[in-house]
Amino acid sequence: RRRSAADGTPPQAQIEEDGAGIAEESEEAEETLEQSGLYGKSGWPLVLEACTLTIAAEVGDRSQIATIALAAAQNPYLVAFGAIAGHCAATGMAVLGGSFISKYLSERVIGFVGGGLFLVFALTTAVGLF
Repeated sequence: RRRSAADGTPPQAQIEEDGAGIAEESEEAEETLEQSGLYGKSGWPLVLEACTLTIAAEVGDRSQIATIALAAAQNPYLVAFGAIAGHCAATGMAVLGGSFISKYLSERVIGFVGGGLFLVFALTTAVGLF
């Protein structure tokens, strides 16, 4: 026997309603992108944007400081090669994971989860300092 939601909606209808909500959000996002002129951005403009965002996020973080220290103590060419390979692997996992997750969750939900995790990490860091 199938259970229904608290409002009496059968489970399949609830799933379809959720899917319609995601489709509606997707349509709104596409419409916003079309209006902004960013829809279908590809090629060098997309590469430039991804590069700029990555540089802005990475400059001055702990991994960069650790890489500077390692390069000062070891062969800088090998450190550069290792750092580039590691960053490519980490970024590749982020891109593939984001592509996979975006098929099942809306951008809004992903933003809320990411923001929540950021706050949890900030709180644990603050607690660790004191």
